[in-house]
Amino acid sequence: MPKLLKKILISFLLTVFLFINYAPSPIRAQEWYAPKPYEWYIKAYDPSNKNEIFGERYTAAQVTWVVYTFLSLPLTLVLGPDIGVCILKQVPTSALDLLIPDELLTIPQCVGAVFDKLWDIFIAFEPTNNSSLLASVVAPREPSLFSSIADAVSKISNLNLIPEAQAQTGFGFQGLVPILSLWRFSRNTSYALLVVAIIAMAFMIMFRVKISPQVVITVQSALPKVIFAIILITFSYAIAGFLVDLMYVVYGLISLSVSPLFANANPTLIFSFLTGAGVKGGIFALSAAIFTAIILTLALPIVIIGFAIGGVGGVIALGVLAVIFIVVLWAIVRVLWALLKAYANALILTIIAPFYIILGTVTPAFGFGTWTRTYVSNLAVFIVTSLLSLFSLVFLFSSMATLGVTVSNQTSFGLALLEAGTNSQWPPLLGGGGQLMSALIMAGVGFVMFMIIPKSNELIQSIIKGQPFAYGTAIGQALGPAKLVGAALTQKYVTDTERGATAGVPPGGTYVPPTRVQILKALGLAK
Repeated sequence: MPKLLKKILISFLLTVFLFINYAPSPIRAQEWYAPKPYEWYIKAYDPSNKNEIFGERYTAAQVTWVVYTFLSLPLTLVLGPDIGVCILKQVPTSALDLLIPDELLTIPQCVGAVFDKLWDIFIAFEPTNNSSLLASVVAPREPSLFSSIADAVSKISNLNLIPEAQAQTGFGFQGLVPILSLWRFSRNTSYALLVVAIIAMAFMIMFRVKISPQVVITVQSALPKVIFAIILITFSYAIAGFLVDLMYVVYGLISLSVSPLFANANPTLIFSFLTGAGVKGGIFALSAAIFTAIILTLALPIVIIGFAIGGVGGVIALGVLAVIFIVVLWAIVRVLWALLKAYANALILTIIAPFYIILGTVTPAFGFGTWTRTYVSNLAVFIVTSLLSLFSLVFLFSSMATLGVTVSNQTSFGLALLEAGTNSQWPPLLGGGGQLMSALIMAGVGFVMFMIIPKSNELIQSIIKGQPFAYGTAIGQALGPAKLVGAALTQKYVTDTERGATAGVPPGGTYVPPTRVQILKALGLAK
């Protein structure tokens, strides 16, 4: 009996141990729609089942497609899907494909199609007439700033003993009524001030006032100034118009000189391209052409090479493309600002010309000569901008021609200047020699030509006005703010003697640290 009880007890305990202790404990399952990030990534991109389609993988593909759609939307809307497919098909499948020239020689057809498409959208224009270059130069331009040549001819033909002063009339008169009214106000006010100046000169002559230790004002020295001041004040508007007409003559000479560089252009076409009205002419057409050429010849090859390398190379290529895009747009804004500023200065100088001239009778700092140099320096901004823009186009179009890019639009000024020199080793250190590198170097030169336009305008203005120009400051211009900021931040860690010695102050001298205003000026945050 005891043995039976033991057996029953052992059987009961074993039953409890097996069926109670090992019973499954309740647990809450994880939500299927909220996996861990690494769990989702492993399931979506698991290489062991590449052909299996399920929710995570399909969602990842859809998001990728949406991102690619946004990235390719500008390319599709502007150029169309055909040209986009043509460009993207040229991306090599590996870095080794870059060693095969034939793979890259198929790109020019795509680039030419892109250029034709963008030219038709942004740049395409037709000359206003089929006249000669001389007729285009002297033709009336409505509404131009001034045009007084025809008015001067009319005055000479109607010359009388007592001619009427109508120098303000000419082409564009109706479009410049506000400016004309302001100039009339300046002229009439200058006449009134001239009366006061003549009375003052009369008293100075009577009392033999010395204008310098060696010179005494006399009738012989004062009367010619007054007479010439009256004449120049009366005809200052016509003189300004004549200077502007001379600017158009220079444009004609530039068109005549540059036309041999462009295979499909004549001087009249280039003149119309530079001086054309509307968005599809002038600086707008030049900026669009240069921007398009830089992106196609400089940025596009970099992107193709970056994607061919793969991985980080594609990201770097997109970063370089974004930098070039922003830099070129900023340069275009700076060029437009320089042209607008020069145009505004020309208008202001025309309005205040009578005051400028009358002040020249009193002080040599003003006068007709100073006014003329200042006026010509502002007009030179248009000439320099046009000339450097044309040079930039020459190098950029030469880069495309070196790659064999052909364009169907005859107004695109196609040229092939550098094909004969692509096999030379010039320039050194830049990979000179070979078709691809020569094209990239020429595209870089065209890019630099366009970027130096604002600084070149400042240089030309300083030369014409006879002002000193800080040659070479553009090289270290970006380091100027860092130098002043560094000096301001570290001045409390050095003694006055050390700071004075660093700044070049002799022993015993007083060192004055840079002020906040100087730092703000160096940073461009204050004037």
